[in-house]
Amino acid sequence: MLKYRLRKRKHWFARERSLFLKMLFGLAVLRLCRNVVFRKVGTPAQVFGSHALDEVVDSGERLFVVEVMHGLGNRLRAFASAAALAESVKLRLVVVWKRDIHADAAFVDIFSASAAYHTDQDDLFDKLVRSKRGADFYDYMDEAGKGQSIKLAGEKHIYVRSAFVLVGDPPSSPTEINLKFRLIASTVSHEVKTLVQTLKHMMPPGTPIIGAHVRMLVNLTADIPGIEKTRKDSINGLDRMVEAELYRRNCHIRYFLPKIQEALKKFPSAVVFVASDSQEAIEMSARTFAPKGYKVFHTNLMLLAICRGELRRGAFCSQLALAEFLFLATADVLITSHWSSTTQILSNIHDGYHVNGCRT
Repeated sequence: MLKYRLRKRKHWFARERSLFLKMLFGLAVLRLCRNVVFRKVGTPAQVFGSHALDEVVDSGERLFVVEVMHGLGNRLRAFASAAALAESVKLRLVVVWKRDIHADAAFVDIFSASAAYHTDQDDLFDKLVRSKRGADFYDYMDEAGKGQSIKLAGEKHIYVRSAFVLVGDPPSSPTEINLKFRLIASTVSHEVKTLVQTLKHMMPPGTPIIGAHVRMLVNLTADIPGIEKTRKDSINGLDRMVEAELYRRNCHIRYFLPKIQEALKKFPSAVVFVASDSQEAIEMSARTFAPKGYKVFHTNLMLLAICRGELRRGAFCSQLALAEFLFLATADVLITSHWSSTTQILSNIHDGYHVNGCRT
């Protein structure tokens, strides 16, 4: 029995190590290729940098600017809803994407350069205000301004700061926002696409997938490294995140397990894929279902270990998180955490059966 366990553990470690090395090699090749492509013309961020943006502002063209805030999921929903509103009135969309403790990744780490006109400039709003058109400002990060209808008619530029879905006057339809989510999902970076393909290759061909996205990490300083150093009442501070603790307690993996079991009854040949901000969710899922003969998959543990510490909000870990989102969207059954921006995104791009896994 001991020899069997040792042999099984040795096989598991060899598989994890092999997947880890393949993924790192693929990412290294893609990074090298991108550096070669942009060696003469600069990085994508420089192509869409200060000079080009100044020319657009000076041209007099009316702009719809969205400064996306907080984590990756929050930024994606603000981005997609802004894209739908901008298209509805034929305005050029500009995404202001700044690295911070919530998302320490550049725009081009997450998306291809062609995904949107983008910048990380701090003074764009001031430039728009001083321009001939002037600018209207909407701040969804202020409780008083959250959900305010954005007046699309008029001559002024529009500048919105948000981590949430934007509401227009007139509003975008759910279908229009859904299409933008799907379009944005198709314009992710090469690195993200590589990670998605790696996850797909882990799955037995033709096997139904039950995907679980478990957002249960209550320790906010572990979830967002460095947040404890910011002012609690600042726009990126802990006071803005306290409400998340209760919701995440209600989304512990133990509440998901009966939902997963129920899905397995409907799809007995399915495999289970677990994506979570907590290692406990993966381990408990494996302990629960593997002894019953079900296969439980997850992202390579060595990669997850990198993203459980100080780097969890960095470029690579953001790419890995987005790859998991996109892979989950292909699952036959999707079990998600409520009060999660990721759930909102997945509900827009997932075509299968979808259920809440949390305690209600």
